Amino acid sequence: MKQQLLLTVFILSFFSGLAQNSWKKISSNSNENVNLKKFDSNNSALFRLDIEAFKAKLQSAPLRSNSNGQSSTIVSIPDETGKTLQFRVVEAPVLSKELSIQYPNIKTYLGSLVNDVTTRVRFSVTPLGVNVMITRANQELTLIQPVSRFSNVEHIAYKRKSINEDVKRFECLTD
Repeated sequence: MKQQLLLTVFILSFFSGLAQNSWKKISSNSNENVNLKKFDSNNSALFRLDIEAFKAKLQSAPLRSNSNGQSSTIVSIPDETGKTLQFRVVEAPVLSKELSIQYPNIKTYLGSLVNDVTTRVRFSVTPLGVNVMITRANQELTLIQPVSRFSNVEHIAYKRKSINEDVKRFECLTD
C-alpha cells in the first residue's frame, strides 16, 4: 500500500511538472512597445515567459559532464507555430569555471526532444532573457529571442526565413 502511494505521488508530480508551462502565447497587439514588423507573422509567434518559473525548473538539470547522457529535467519550449515541445535537458556550461563563478546568472543548456532525439535544443538563460536554437533533421532552424533588450519577459519564436527581406539587406556606406 505504501509503495503504491509513493508511486502515485511520483507519477502525479512528474506529470504536473510537465504541465507547468512557463511560456504563454500572446498576440502581437498585446504590447504596442513591441515592433514586430521585420517578422513574417505566418512564421513567427510571440510569447510571454515566466522566467523565474523557467529558471526554477532548470535548477534540477544535471551538469552535462556528470550526467552520462541521462537527465530527468524536462522543460517546455515553444516553436514558431506556438506548439509546445518537451525537451530533456542538461546544463552545458560554455564559460570557464572562473567566469561561471563571476557571472552565476548566465547559464547554458542543451537537450533533445523527449520523443525524438534528432530534434535538439541549445539555449542560454541570462538576466536579459532566454535565447534558444532548435535544430531538426532536414528542417530550418527555429530561434527564440527577447523582443527587447529592456525586458526579459516577451520573446519571439521564428524561423530564419520569417525575417522580411528589406531588413536583411545591408549596405555599408563607409569609404
